[in-house]
Amino acid sequence: MISMLSVLVLLTAFPVGYLIAWLTKDELIVGRKWILLLGAASFLFMLPSIFIFEFKLPVLLTLMYLTIVCLVILSKSYDKKFMRKK
Repeated sequence: MISMLSVLVLLTAFPVGYLIAWLTKDELIVGRKWILLLGAASFLFMLPSIFIFEFKLPVLLTLMYLTIVCLVILSKSYDKKFMRKK
């Protein structure tokens, strides 16, 4: 079903989400609702995409990747240590 390469690509979503959060620390709190909206929309479109697009793997992987990146960014936006300015 999902190959090992697909799993490795999805695992890169974690460091990418962390990198985006680190690069945009000053905008994380302001844009929290938009990141949540984007993550929720990608998750909600991921489920029916299996049936509508007849399980097109690139569409599913893109939506999964976007969901993971948004979750990492959201988790870092609530982390007090991470958000502290240096």
